[in-house]
Amino acid sequence: MGFHFEAEGGCGILSFDGPLTIVQAADIKQAFLEAIAGVDALTVGVDPGSEMDLTFLQMLCAAHRTMIARGKRLILSETALNAVRRVGAPVGFTSTRCCGVTANTGCLLGGGRDD
Repeated sequence: MGFHFEAEGGCGILSFDGPLTIVQAADIKQAFLEAIAGVDALTVGVDPGSEMDLTFLQMLCAAHRTMIARGKRLILSETALNAVRRVGAPVGFTSTRCCGVTANTGCLLGGGRDD
């Protein structure tokens, strides 16, 4: 797994490539922690060819909840949203099963934005 993070003016982009599975869980977590600490708005991108399992989806949702709690925003790129939906839909990991962080915050899986 590889990741690249860049930030400017409170906004950041965190891009992942390669496998995003339980094997890379510690690295994925660290990437999210570093990115969240440094920005007010974060866009997450995923290489379309990346292998992904539910571990990545769970960490993405945890990052989203953390950002909401800190008054920050998380956005999925189109490729990330498509990859997440491809992996999540067959196992019921969809926007119709809201985590209920707040009544005013939408699920990332609904459209890739939390606003």
